[in-house]
Amino acid sequence: AQANTWHVAGHLISLEKMAILPKFYTLPDPFNPLEEEEEGGYHGPFGLVPITPDWPQAMASYQLKGIMLDRVLRGHDYIALLGLPGSGRSVTLALMAILAARQKEDNQAGGLLEIARMPSLLHLADVELDPSLWGSGADPIGPMIAAAELRLKGMAANWLNAVQAQFTSGYGLILMDGWDELTPADQEKVTQWIKVLKESYPGNQIVVTASAPGYRPLQEIGFAPT
Repeated sequence: AQANTWHVAGHLISLEKMAILPKFYTLPDPFNPLEEEEEGGYHGPFGLVPITPDWPQAMASYQLKGIMLDRVLRGHDYIALLGLPGSGRSVTLALMAILAARQKEDNQAGGLLEIARMPSLLHLADVELDPSLWGSGADPIGPMIAAAELRLKGMAANWLNAVQAQFTSGYGLILMDGWDELTPADQEKVTQWIKVLKESYPGNQIVVTASAPGYRPLQEIGFAPT
């Protein structure tokens, strides 16, 4: 219900009734002059079309094959979803949350994931990492649960305990919006927190939205740019 209102007209119509599912592209490997070129070279469309994450419109008219929404999470467990402001990154996270919530079984037909996972949709501006609030050596999942709870008013404590149990077992899908909306200092704090969260709770999948310029800190902690 929360994810269905996560768009401009959310007060009028639910997202899943009017959304067009997006496609994704992964960035090509950088050219390495030390490697031998394949015989005959590469002459496919990706050798001619400019694939730049900050201007995806350049690819649209070529109708290149992309990765559909129901496949993008079946590869890498940690994805940095890149794009310009207004390109639909937040809406994509909401669609992922809706599809994950609808999936009840592993490898369900039309499902988003190979295994059924519990989605947690949050904005990184809501994540409070003040050491005075959590104390030293605090459980890194605490700030995540608290941030998600801000937008899920009235949830009972026993429900939140059940959510935490899912993530402790590695059956969570953590969807984080707004990394590029943070200050550089807060980006550094959040990036280190995500790194600790990954190490403390392995098995969960994490998607973080970011802008094309400046996503390197996320790549350095293991996120695949998409």
